[in-house]
Amino acid sequence: MGECLVSVIVPVYNAEKYLDKCIKSVINQTFTKIEIILVNDGSTDASINICNSYSNDPRVKIINKKNEGLSAARQSGIDIAAGTFFCTIDADDYMEEHYIETLYSKIVEESADICVCATVHHRGDNSKIFGFNPHLSTKQMTKSDIENEYSQLLQTYYMSDSWNKLYRKEFVTKSGVKFCLPKEYKGNDLLFNHLLMLHLPKIAVVNEALYHYFVLEGTLSRRKNERLQQGFMFILDKLVKEVEQLDYSLKLGKELGKLYVMYMYLVVLEHYKYESVSKKRKDAIRNFQLVNDAFLKANKMILIEIRKLHHISLKIVAFFLKTKSTHLFLFFLRARQLGKGE
Repeated sequence: MGECLVSVIVPVYNAEKYLDKCIKSVINQTFTKIEIILVNDGSTDASINICNSYSNDPRVKIINKKNEGLSAARQSGIDIAAGTFFCTIDADDYMEEHYIETLYSKIVEESADICVCATVHHRGDNSKIFGFNPHLSTKQMTKSDIENEYSQLLQTYYMSDSWNKLYRKEFVTKSGVKFCLPKEYKGNDLLFNHLLMLHLPKIAVVNEALYHYFVLEGTLSRRKNERLQQGFMFILDKLVKEVEQLDYSLKLGKELGKLYVMYMYLVVLEHYKYESVSKKRKDAIRNFQLVNDAFLKANKMILIEIRKLHHISLKIVAFFLKTKSTHLFLFFLRARQLGKGE
């Protein structure tokens, strides 16, 4: 039996500084039975010219569309992908030349639905490898796994990102899961993979750093706190609806509670980081609490149990969410900041 086609989806938006290196890393893959789908998401720089410079390669397809954000761009590529498998790469990243060959061999060998590899994260002049426990092996997810270990499994298999994974398209299509996060929110990969995990994939692991992810200065700019909170709540709301549709037991509510606390922890850190005036900071956190209360009342399945949380910071956040003790929480944030020497 011959090799199956692999579709490589590259969402492109104003990436002229990095795009050529990214595309070349795909073009030069040792696994050659690929189609390369370049999705130009309304770029206003020279990105489309760079895309067009590769149009003579018969494996390259170019989609020009209005700007709708990363989720819509990824999904546009998936919708037309002809491959048995697909992967996605950000336009400012690059792959090792044997990335697809290695993940393809593993996903076929294990008859898996998803294959994930280790990554190198680059920030300025610094880099760090994010890999796996050497004893981690291929795992077929079960309902029991999800109901008891959902939050931990998401972390173990790096299910907040899509760019270090090869997906079996048939599995994704049957699940009905799509990239669907609105443009104004962060976390499109997170929502996609968190939803996909609920459909019980078989996941294979390659503990070799084959994908290079770059944290660029432009992506570290201030995010609007209100949208960050709303974005995480949009994600949780989608997860709750999927859980109910798939008829999971109420046990999963405790795992959703862990996710909720982790998400809200990130939100309150953003409030503290960017609101330098004490009164504004207090007002922002009080408003955060009001939104939190309304959300939890509307989503009864999300159960917060402090004793189920393993990190002291998350326990404190959970206590704050339950007791609404703003002064105590501000004290904790200040102590945390001083402890880091900020």
